[in-house]
This record gives sequence, C-alpha cells and structure tokens, in this order.
Amino acid sequence: MKKHLLLFALCFLFGAAAFGQKKFIALRDTPPDSTIAGFFIKKVVDSRPATDSIGYLFIGAQSRKVPVDLARGLTNAFSNYLDRAVPRDAGDLPVIMGVDELWLTPAPSGADQELEVVLQASFYQQRERYKVLLFKTRVSVSGKEPSEALIRRALNQVLDEFSNTDWDNPEAGTPVTEDQLKQRLDQQKIVPLNLLLAGYAAGDNAEGWKFSYYRSSKSSHKGWFFPWRLGGEFLQIEDQPFARSGIVKARLNYGMFGICPFREITDRVYINLDFMLLVGAESLTDRLARQSTNLLLGLAPKQSLYFIPNSRFGPVIGFGLYQRLLTSEVYQSDFGFQVEAGFKF
Repeated sequence: MKKHLLLFALCFLFGAAAFGQKKFIALRDTPPDSTIAGFFIKKVVDSRPATDSIGYLFIGAQSRKVPVDLARGLTNAFSNYLDRAVPRDAGDLPVIMGVDELWLTPAPSGADQELEVVLQASFYQQRERYKVLLFKTRVSVSGKEPSEALIRRALNQVLDEFSNTDWDNPEAGTPVTEDQLKQRLDQQKIVPLNLLLAGYAAGDNAEGWKFSYYRSSKSSHKGWFFPWRLGGEFLQIEDQPFARSGIVKARLNYGMFGICPFREITDRVYINLDFMLLVGAESLTDRLARQSTNLLLGLAPKQSLYFIPNSRFGPVIGFGLYQRLLTSEVYQSDFGFQVEAGFKF
C-alpha cells in the first residue's frame, strides 16, 4: 500500500510541476520606430506590486492556461533591450524608469489569438540634492503580433510619451524624498500567509502524523516568500530498524529550524522547498535493558506542492516528498511521502 501511495505522490509531483511550468518570453533587439533623443534609461526598477509573472496565455489544443514571464526577469529584460536597441548619444541625460504594472493577457474582445499588453511606468531624475518624479503614464496595446513584439510596442509607446513632455525643463517634476522613492520603486507585494495543516507521512523507517502552522507577512523576493513554521510530528518507527539496530525501545525528541520558501508556479499552485536542521536527543533501550541518551542531529528537506486558494479563507491540500539524514542509532536515513490538508485564514 505504501509503495502505491508513494508512486502516486511522485506522479502527482511531476505531473503538477509539468502542468504548472511558465512560458518565458525573450525580447528581440529590434529598434523602436520612433526616435528617442535627449535622455537614456540609466536604471530600470521593477516596482510592480506582484512580480511572480506578467500575465498568462492559453496554449495548446486544449487551451491550457499558462503563466508567462520575461526571460531573466523584467529588470534585466528591459535593461538589456534598452541598452542594445535604443541608441545613446553623448550628452543624453540619465533617467530612472520604474515599471509599476506590466500585464499580458488574451484581449477582452475575444478575437482569435489577439493579445493585450498593459504597461504603466514612472520616470524619475536625479537633481542636485533630490530626485523628482517627472512623468507617469499607462498605455494599453493589443494585436495579433507575437507577445514579445506587443511588449516592445508598449515599452516604446511609454518612452515616446515621456520624450514628448517637457521633462528637461529644470522646473519640471515633483520632488521625491529618498524614503518615498524607495517605497515607490522597491515596493513588493505583501503576501499574507496563514496556513494550518495536518498530514500523514509514510517513510521507509517511520510513519505517522504531522501538524504545521505557516505564517508570513513579509515581502516576496523575486516571487519567493519565506514564512516561519511551527509544527509537531508523532511518528512511529517501523519494526525493521529495531531488528537491524538491536534497540528495543527508542524515543526521539527534537526540534527543527531552517527556511521554508514558497513560490506560486501557476494559478493557486505553489511549490514549497523546506530545508530544516534537526537538533535534539534520543533515549534508547537495547536488548539487555541498558539505557542511553545520545545527541541527535540531522537534515530534513521537503519538496511539496500546495493548492492554496486566492481568497482570504479556504481549504488547502498538499502532496510532497521528504528526506531525513540522522545521527540516530536506530536509523540514519528516511525517504517518504506525505499528504496534507488544512485551511488558509
């Protein structure tokens, strides 16, 4: 039974991972149609509230919804394109561009294969003692061109609109303090996460119940967020480790700490990669009724997929694989799967 469940967990992990793969878009170095003169983009800052993707497309005969993103990330993609495709002349003034929104979707009109790109950008300039917000705009372009061509068209349009303002007027712009600029340009989506989960784990050498509480209110970093975790395990050691080790009774008491990163890989599907350090003690009794207590150290990585609803409250389910490396005299390693269910609040 355990082998069948393990096979199911493996199939689920690989299948869900394949289903949730992103499509990455690379921008070509095609120069813009309009002439942009007098300035160059010194720095591109990704100031979007959510940075996990730039939208979605329907792909394949079954119109599978797949998230899309720019290859190497928005900051690198836009910076590299502007460096290579937009010429820079001597005397051009440096400008900072903050990308506040970039969203690619099938066009609302429902036209066959028509896409829409929405881009909102803010332009800043360093003055002698402060920075100023020069211009802010939001454009929407649609068509049947390839997605990367539409993104370039939207980018060129915001640059063209900015170049047609009086941005180079010394009196132009609204002063922005460093704190305000950091808030605007380095803003990240706050990802509140409260998960209460109960699960069953079955490994080669132990099986039983687990309970976990994940809590995070910190900003994400390149799509990953790092909640802290509080949990407990009630595992029963199988008979085989006792037979191999000569131990007749064992009690393992330990705590775990480490990192528990989450990332959304497609709509409502999250990957979780725990890497925990295990520290504690084990109390053992052998066949001669001799008792001993030993220091217990170990590593406890885990790889899971979770279905987490977008709503504030809702049910959560998860499947994953876990590994253990221990200094225990009863067993030194364990490999298994676990299933979890709970709720988000």
